[in-house]
Amino acid sequence: KKDLKILILGNSYGRDSYEYMYKIFQSSGKYNNVTVGDLYAGGQSLQGHVASLIYALGGTEGETPAIDESILKTFSVNGALQYQYYKHTGDNKIPYTYATQKDINFTDSLAEENWDVVSIQEGPKFMGNNAQYKIDTNILEAVNSVIGAATNKTYTADNTYIDVLTDYIKSKNSSAKIYWHETFAN
Repeated sequence: KKDLKILILGNSYGRDSYEYMYKIFQSSGKYNNVTVGDLYAGGQSLQGHVASLIYALGGTEGETPAIDESILKTFSVNGALQYQYYKHTGDNKIPYTYATQKDINFTDSLAEENWDVVSIQEGPKFMGNNAQYKIDTNILEAVNSVIGAATNKTYTADNTYIDVLTDYIKSKNSSAKIYWHETFAN
């Protein structure tokens, strides 16, 4: 048996998955310990997650003009989006315990564990709208100057926010498996 560590990067729609995922993996008997982290900001989109990452890596509000700043400011501390973060840890005993509940930014949560799996989720407003996944040209320069510099990648308007998030996650944890968490499409 081995340990399993899963991080969900999403919004409030990931909450149910988080609750069930922990219980399913924990009760399967296949793992010594299961850790599931739920990093979310209500209604947050892939673009918002990328903007948050830009801020967390030292970018500024002026570098992300395409982002709805009112959403980011609602959750931000010193410019970096502060996600609500819950983490289940345990030793395969039910009932499980909430080991952590705090505000944290994306980069800090990613560094907190050596995650086996990171699940990425689109915001409810844009689910199923493939055009929204492409990097907006208004944010492209900031994506390249901040995230591209951190990952040694160059992005174009043909890339998606999923590409950017995946590259950053892989730059910090090359063995993590990345999953696309589809909930529903409007």
